[in-house]
Amino acid sequence: MNIPLANLTTPNPNTAASLLPPTSAFPPTNYTETFQLASPLTLPLTNPICTTTLGWHAFKSSYGNPWVTKHFVVPPNCGTSWSTIVLTLQSSAKGRQFDRIYQVWVNGFELLRGCTNEPTRDGVWWEIRKDVTDLSPVFQRSTSGGGGMTVTVALDNVNDDVYTGVYNTSVSFEFYSMVQTGFGKNSVPDMAVALESKELYPHIVLDGTGKAASFKVPLLPRNILRAELEYYVSYHQSDEFYYVNGPDDSYASPENGIFGGGTYKELQVYIDDIQVGVEAPFQLVYTGANDPKLWKPISPIRSEDFPSYRFDLTPFASVLANGKEHTITLNVTTQTKKSLWFVDGILRLWLDDSGAPVTGTVMETSFENIEPTVQVVKHENGIDFAASTSVVKKSLVRGQVGDWITSISKRIEFDGFVNYTQEGKSVTGWHNIATSTFWNVTSVITGVVRGWGFTVSTYPMTFNFTQIPMSTNGSLYYSYTLYDHAQNVNTFLSMTGRGSSSNTMERHIAEGFVSNLQTLPHSWWNNDSHIASYSSVVLNDDGCVSYGRNVQTVNGTIISDKVQESKPSK
Repeated sequence: MNIPLANLTTPNPNTAASLLPPTSAFPPTNYTETFQLASPLTLPLTNPICTTTLGWHAFKSSYGNPWVTKHFVVPPNCGTSWSTIVLTLQSSAKGRQFDRIYQVWVNGFELLRGCTNEPTRDGVWWEIRKDVTDLSPVFQRSTSGGGGMTVTVALDNVNDDVYTGVYNTSVSFEFYSMVQTGFGKNSVPDMAVALESKELYPHIVLDGTGKAASFKVPLLPRNILRAELEYYVSYHQSDEFYYVNGPDDSYASPENGIFGGGTYKELQVYIDDIQVGVEAPFQLVYTGANDPKLWKPISPIRSEDFPSYRFDLTPFASVLANGKEHTITLNVTTQTKKSLWFVDGILRLWLDDSGAPVTGTVMETSFENIEPTVQVVKHENGIDFAASTSVVKKSLVRGQVGDWITSISKRIEFDGFVNYTQEGKSVTGWHNIATSTFWNVTSVITGVVRGWGFTVSTYPMTFNFTQIPMSTNGSLYYSYTLYDHAQNVNTFLSMTGRGSSSNTMERHIAEGFVSNLQTLPHSWWNNDSHIASYSSVVLNDDGCVSYGRNVQTVNGTIISDKVQESKPSK
């Protein structure tokens, strides 16, 4: 697919990079805010008891050179236990630059991963706030007398006469006092283990050769009642647009932007070479995708705060608590050659207060590792083709811990279609993922259901990337880009007769036309539109909280922005 539209912005060597001194106000004057749609954080009514900031850092030529703060200690006035901890990342850039991946770790535990927006000559800024309360045990280790932490912020960037953009970035933490009410808020684990590389960058890089990331886990407590694994992942290089890949390498044409590896990817989790989890990842679209002007000021879905994937390992708690060392492996199937996948994880554990070793056993594991069905029609010119891919997979795990049996069943459905024409210069198609997970906890003695719940997700996507040459040497062309992309997640939880539910729906329709026919050299004509809608409804013992936002832009200017929000009365 010969559509390198991420390179369309005209180089401007006369635009100097703007470096913010640490005392500068944020956001910078006259910079444009870029944002992803999301519900505001639900915070305690009181102000934070303290806020601590790492300061500002300029990511200039920063490949292989993350911002590392050692011996970071939570100040004594912050206390040692909290109801809420919030991470805030602020960043800005000005000039010409590609989109870059940023990551934040504390002692090897990943807290945040996202994608910068490509800056403009006038400057852009953004702010991400994320609730990281469930890593309270990590921060408690760094309180006074507990030793310091190492905070690592990575944002690999290049800075020269052409790529002038420098990402000026700060990281801070807010701590709120220990006040909790309502169902489902006592979910902070007793212990967390980082699945990390122990290197400068804590993630492990999967390089498209099919290898997986394996992590040795230290001896764990014998009184584990519940276990959960959080899987962080992002894909790059030849898998950045994997949803338009050819079904295998025989259909690859890298010089035309067509790669193999297939359009279906799968995340797998193993304990000691025994599969314990499976998930189909959301199709992230980065802010440099095809026509970068489509993504200003509205960023693609979850692009500033990538989704991570949580696997309930409670059926295997008896294995983790057996007093032996274990290896946890994170795998990505059908990695494309010369792709890069950054993976790491967090193992969270909830312990029995009595300290007594748990008893239990793994009762059933069943994973349908069937290959997708692929149908391909070759077009006449030898490069172009149409390919459809489909697969349905089911899994079931059951395990006993103490007097309770946890059962988890999962179903993944995938359908995808890509059609290449015009010698790889046009690709159209669609990509749909549907997953459903159901679980229940029952008594070994009475068979009574203690709790149950489900999560149902759908990720539909339609796309059209077309580049039409208007001259024989390809220097003049007309391009069209369409993304119609959505993420819908519905969850329900019931424990001991008390329930909570949430429903989140987000859809973006981004359409752009680009031509360089009007004025030469290096002058572009753009006509872009972006319609984004987001809604979230959460219902629990505290009442109903809903939030909705609908935004429409034309050529980067917001022409409509409507917000609806309701909260229970206090």
